[in-house]
Amino acid sequence: MGKKRANPNAGEIENKTKRAGQSEKAATRKALGGIMNTASPGPCKAQYKQAPNESVWFGHGCGNIVLGKDRIDSAASGYGGDGFVGVDDKSIDSSRVEIVVGRMSSARGGKGVKPGTFVDNSFAADAARIYVCETTDVDLHFGLSQGLVGNAVGKSAVAIKSDHTRIIGREGIKIVTGRMKNLKNAGLKGETNSKGGKLPVAPGIDLIAGNNSEPYTVRGPNLLPETVYRLQPVTVAYNMRDCMLELDGILDDIMSSIQSIGFVVNKGFFSTAMAFAALAVLPGVGAPCASAATILTNEGCLAATRVCMPMHVARATKMAWAADFLQPYAYKFIGSRSVRATY
Repeated sequence: MGKKRANPNAGEIENKTKRAGQSEKAATRKALGGIMNTASPGPCKAQYKQAPNESVWFGHGCGNIVLGKDRIDSAASGYGGDGFVGVDDKSIDSSRVEIVVGRMSSARGGKGVKPGTFVDNSFAADAARIYVCETTDVDLHFGLSQGLVGNAVGKSAVAIKSDHTRIIGREGIKIVTGRMKNLKNAGLKGETNSKGGKLPVAPGIDLIAGNNSEPYTVRGPNLLPETVYRLQPVTVAYNMRDCMLELDGILDDIMSSIQSIGFVVNKGFFSTAMAFAALAVLPGVGAPCASAATILTNEGCLAATRVCMPMHVARATKMAWAADFLQPYAYKFIGSRSVRATY
C-alpha cells in the first residue's frame, strides 16, 4: 500500500476550526454578558465600599443609588466623615442622594479596575454622577474654579458630572439665582439659604470654559504688561445696541462735517481757479495766473475725489452696517433671539 497523502488543506482547516471555536466562545460570552438586556452573569469589576450608614440600591448594571452622608472618597471624607448626623437641635445634617454609574471607569487608561476591586467614591474617575447633598463643599470636592461667584462651603448642592452633560427643555430652560417671587409666610427674612443665611439680591452666574478663571498677563502696546481677565461680564445686547447707535450718530456727525469741509474746499478751489483764469488775459500776469488756475482746478478735483466721494461711500457703508447689526430684524443682529441674561 502506498503512503497516505497528507491533506494540503489541513492547516487551513485547523485554523478555521480554531477561529470558529473562538467565535463561538465570544458569542457565548456575549450571550452570558447580558445580551438583549438580560441579567449579567457576575458582579461588576468595581465593588463599592459601602459605609455602615449607607443604603445602596444595586441594579443588574454597574450603577447604583446611594443614600448616606456627604462622602467624597473614603468613609472618613466629607461632612459625613466628620459625623454630621443632625440628631441635636442645632446640629447640621449632611444627607446625600447619589446616582453613580461606571465607578473608576477611567482607571488603567479607560479599562477600569481589575474585576473584584473594592473602590471608594472618585469624582475624577467615575463615569457619571448626580450628587445631591444637604451640606458639602461642592466646589472644592469637584475641583471647580472659584470664579466671581466664589466657592460654596458647607452649603447644600446639586452637582452633575459626566463626559457630556445635556439639559434639555422642550419649551424653555431657565437658570435662575436668588430668592423666590411672591413667597408668603416666610417671616421677616423671607427665603434664606439652607442654613438660614441671608440671600444676595442677585447672585451671579459664572460660565467657565476650561475650569480656569484666573487672569493672565501679556505684552500689550509698547511691550508694556497688560492683564487679561478670563472671566468677564456678558455683554447685554440692547445696551450694546444703544451704545453702538450712539456711536453711529457720532460717526455720522463727523463724516458729515468732513464731507461739508470737502464741499467747501472743492468750491473754494474752483472759484479761485476761475478768478485766476479771468486774470490770465492781463498782460504780464497771464502765465502765472493760468498756472495757478490749473493747480487750483486740480486741487478742487482732488477734494471731490479724495474727500467728498469716499466720505459719501463711507456713510452709505455705515448705514448698511447699522441695518445689518443693530436692528432686531437684521440677519446679523448682535443680540440672540433665544438666549437672554439679566445684568
